[in-house]
Amino acid sequence: MFTYVPSSQIAYETNFGMSLREYSAEWHKKYANAQVEFGFNSVAGYTIGLVLEKTLATATSLEQLELRRAMFSLSGNLKTLDGTFELDPTGAQIGEITPLGSSSSTSTIT
Repeated sequence: MFTYVPSSQIAYETNFGMSLREYSAEWHKKYANAQVEFGFNSVAGYTIGLVLEKTLATATSLEQLELRRAMFSLSGNLKTLDGTFELDPTGAQIGEITPLGSSSSTSTIT
């Protein structure tokens, strides 16, 4: 049986932000006593923050079209722990390729 392998279980090469190993260690330190599970949502939330940070650092103003230009300039060039950030012409994120894995495997791929 096969299943999708979420980005919380496979380590992509990064060029911005923490690696999966670094982020996982920090996340588990922060939530050590909480009943919160580390998973895809944890990684996705962090990735959104990275994309927003890089977009705002790249933009020359907060005008809508300038923010769009800045975000599209990152397309295909930004690699986070969630994989490559890449947009299609409509703005949909198409860079994250979710690989297939065996459902019997539960270990993190690093």
